[in-house]
Formats: sequence, structure tokens, C-alpha cells
Amino acid sequence: MPVGMLVDPGTVPVEDLDYVSYATSNIGGSIPTEIVGGRYLPQLDAANWTHKVDTNSLLTLAAPPVGDSFTIKKAGMYAVSVNMVANSYAEQTVYIFRSGTIVASGWANTGAGTSAMSQVGADITLPLAVGDRIQFGSLIAAGWSASLSIRQLPSSSVVNSGTVPITPLSLASFSGSRGSNGVLVPATVHTNEGGALNAGTGLFTAPRSGRYRVAAFLHNTGSDVTQNVAFNLVKNGAAFMTKASGAMNNAQGNNILAFDRAITLAAGDTLLADITYAGVTYTNHFDITYQEMPTATVIDPGTVPVNDQTASG
Repeated sequence: MPVGMLVDPGTVPVEDLDYVSYATSNIGGSIPTEIVGGRYLPQLDAANWTHKVDTNSLLTLAAPPVGDSFTIKKAGMYAVSVNMVANSYAEQTVYIFRSGTIVASGWANTGAGTSAMSQVGADITLPLAVGDRIQFGSLIAAGWSASLSIRQLPSSSVVNSGTVPITPLSLASFSGSRGSNGVLVPATVHTNEGGALNAGTGLFTAPRSGRYRVAAFLHNTGSDVTQNVAFNLVKNGAAFMTKASGAMNNAQGNNILAFDRAITLAAGDTLLADITYAGVTYTNHFDITYQEMPTATVIDPGTVPVNDQTASG
């Protein structure tokens, strides 16, 4: 049988990947916060963190105006996520920061009610350099009960890497709100690495052929029990993908819709997001990420000979 790939193990060391995972074990154990840049960051040395994994000691403690963070020690691709339950009856937003800049956010609103609680999260996969600082924060100090993680991803398989130049990947993340049918135009652009996003129109243009991740989170705060909303992805001016929420039989009418897809695009393909309502239209907050994904395998074929298999017997 042909051999899939022969590798001299002495030349390809196994990667030692960095990993961080923090969590609280109960809703009552709120995490102390500190104000940094007008937002509330959890204190990462608090005793309330009952689950802590930090394989390469990335934790860096600092007082405001810097705040606690995790400092990256190895360049590469990382998956970063945060999920929070807040003791709050108001709207809540969570953020992921890279070196002081917001790269992802999530928003929720429980509606009225003093005993209400909001659950909200954000996640992103992005390239990080040595010295980059990852921080997590919230809009209001509602009491953190949360989990957060930073996970270094395995490198692409590259043989004779000196012949394969590294190309920065495109990453765009933005948020806003809209109370009627139409295009989701950014109100705030958190990051636009590579410049593929038109911040004025919301149009994303693929810089290269390949795989892209499209992630969207919408939260509708209407009060119509028959209310639902659809997220529509338009490719090259034509309908491409749609995901609709169900109607909410709730006096507050709080609808949540999440969309997360990996799609293949050709260089120059365009993407545009819009929403359509069924029933009465109400304000809908949205967070959208367009992300170019790294190539899985890059090989210089001159360095990997094909086995000459000869049948016998």
C-alpha cells in the first residue's frame, strides 16, 4: 500500500502549544473587576476563579490603566473565547481585546425585571504575535460568572518553509444596530486587518481565494410575540445563505440568532450581510466577523518524494 507521508521525526518536532482556561464554578461567585478604558475587566488573580489552567504562565498582572492580561509568548494562530452570565436586568456587552483594541464583542439584553440574568459570549480566531496582550471585559459591572479560554492552534504543515512566504490573513470585525430591513452597516469597526472591509458600506471583498469564516450574532429587543428575524448573507450581489430565528412567545420579545459558517471564496468575491423582519420591526444589535482561514497544508513537492510502490507475489 502507498505510504501517505514519510517524515524523519528528528526534523519535525512536536509542537508544544500554549493553552489558557479560566472558569468560575457557580453563578454566585462574582469576579471582582477593575475599570480600564471605561470598561470593566475581571481581576485574573481573584480567588473566585476556581478553575485555572495556564500551561506557559501567560498571566500578567497589572494595575489600571493597563489591567490584567494574558501575554502571548509564541507567535501563531489562536482561538479566543469568553462566556459570561451577568446578574443584571440591563443590556450587557462582553469584549475580547488584543493589546488594548477590541477584536470581538457580544451583546445581550434580558429586558426588564430585577431578577433577570443575561448570558453573553464572544469568540474569535486570529493571528497573535509575541508580546500581544489578550484581555476580556464587559460594558457594565454586573458581576462576572464566566469562562474564558485562549488556545494556540497547531501550525499549518509546511515543508521547506523557507520557500513559502507567510501572508497576513484578513480579519474584519464590526458591530452596530438596525431597526428595519436592510444592510447591516458598521457603526463600530473593531478590527479591519488587510483592509478587506468597506467600513462605510459593510461590504467585504475576499483578497485571496480560500476558506473564510463568517460569524454573526444578532439580538432583537422587540416586544411582538410573533416577531422573528432572518440573517441573510449576500455573495456577489446574489442571495447566498439565510438563517432565521423562531418567533418568541414572550412579552419582552428578546430574540437571539447566531450564524457561524465556513465558506469557500474566490479572490474578489464580495459578501454583504442584511436582515429581514417578519412582524413588527425593532432594534436589532449585531456583531459580525469575516475571517480568512489559514491554509491547512503547504508543501514544496520537491522536498517530499513520492514512494515508488511495486506489487509483488
